[in-house]
Amino acid sequence: MNQEIIPLPPFALEIIEALEDEGHQTWADGGYVRNCLAQRHAGHLTFATNAPTETITRLFRGRGFDAQPDPSNPFSVTIFLGTPDEKPIQIHRFHQVIERDRTGKPLSFAHVDTIQEDLARRDFTFNALAWHPERGLVDPYRGARDIRNATIRCVGDARLLMSTEPLCSLRALRFASTMGFSADETTLQALKLEAHRLPTLDALALRHQVEKLLCGPFVRETLMDYIDVLGAILPELLPMRNFDQLSRFHCYDVLEHTAYVVSHSKAYAFNRWAALLHDTGKPETFVIDEQGRGHMPGHPEASIDHLKNVAARMRFSSQLTHELELVIRHHDDRPAATEEDVRRLYANLENNERLFHAICDLMRADSLSKASFCQMERVIITNEVEELFEHMLNEGKL
Repeated sequence: MNQEIIPLPPFALEIIEALEDEGHQTWADGGYVRNCLAQRHAGHLTFATNAPTETITRLFRGRGFDAQPDPSNPFSVTIFLGTPDEKPIQIHRFHQVIERDRTGKPLSFAHVDTIQEDLARRDFTFNALAWHPERGLVDPYRGARDIRNATIRCVGDARLLMSTEPLCSLRALRFASTMGFSADETTLQALKLEAHRLPTLDALALRHQVEKLLCGPFVRETLMDYIDVLGAILPELLPMRNFDQLSRFHCYDVLEHTAYVVSHSKAYAFNRWAALLHDTGKPETFVIDEQGRGHMPGHPEASIDHLKNVAARMRFSSQLTHELELVIRHHDDRPAATEEDVRRLYANLENNERLFHAICDLMRADSLSKASFCQMERVIITNEVEELFEHMLNEGKL
């Protein structure tokens, strides 16, 4: 291995040099190393060292940096580099977690002597990696191999990890969606067996992981492959699985249609929540006509009821809930590219320009997730509606 495989920016090399000049072994670790090996955007740098936190704080304050010990972890220090475009750097002393609460939050810690011991507390093998520009890669759990094989595998006992740190279950799904990895059989079984613990977790922590999952490029596959796990915190999705819409316009069941809609919408949290929840009311409103065709009259209103339940569990703000409600209520409108229809839809969205673009995005994604023969007509019309909206807005007609 060489420096080109996992390149470190100059300030990172300076951090390693500053600590090692005082006799403290220091490594880049975690997600940065993982992403470099996976040939992804490297992201946020963190470091592991055998230096005491007091030494880290003193050393970097002496160099003019704002160094703040982490109040929730006595073995971690945050270094603020002082420029708006640079994210803070976390440096932690080698340690292990001794005790956790029922949600997996660490309660007590103890220092360890080596980087290998420190890596033993990580969740997945591809996160249990450390890099040094001279000493190379430390990979005690063959995380590099799992990156090559696109595999999610736990460090140690998968069932124990998911039971003591339940949020790791959602982190696994997040990596499936963002990196296109698949859980190995042992991890998959642990995910399913321990999913019941997820509803006990902090709502904001859950929402953070779900939104990262929803915005991943492999979200469609993740929604389909891990629905049993997601169903523990989003039970509204479960009745959609294998629900045949009995419609020539729909070649997928409600869940797979929804998974496609999510993947076709823009990768913003708002758009993806709207896509995920827009058809949750279909199963309960389903009726069959005399010709054996399926219809879901009033499903947007039923979907709004589900939205409100999700919003309460995930602690959405009242504004976010209201805006999602507007988009979901009107997602099944079929506006023509006329000024009258544009004005009507804009008014229904309370004259909110951002929501107008969001609903056009949802309408396009919805159309692209139906049978191929009926996709492009509605996509073209929706494009024309959005173009006309922009024109009317620029001309002061709205």
